[in-house]
Amino acid sequence: MPYLYALSIKAIQSYIFRTNKLKEIIGGSEIIEQCCTTEFKKWYKDITISTLNESDFIMGAAGNVRIRI
Repeated sequence: MPYLYALSIKAIQSYIFRTNKLKEIIGGSEIIEQCCTTEFKKWYKDITISTLNESDFIMGAAGNVRIRI
């Protein structure tokens, strides 16, 4: 089963986990979550002119996105 690894966020995750400031942890986590779901789907639609089928969307969490092609 082929995958397209389209997004991988790493550097910000280490920053989020190093800080003791709750607002920064929550804000950073929210940015990562949005990048892996909503923003990725918008980007995909922009470059392919088609909507990503939910069945093709394998993973969108923890700074990684995987879709089935």
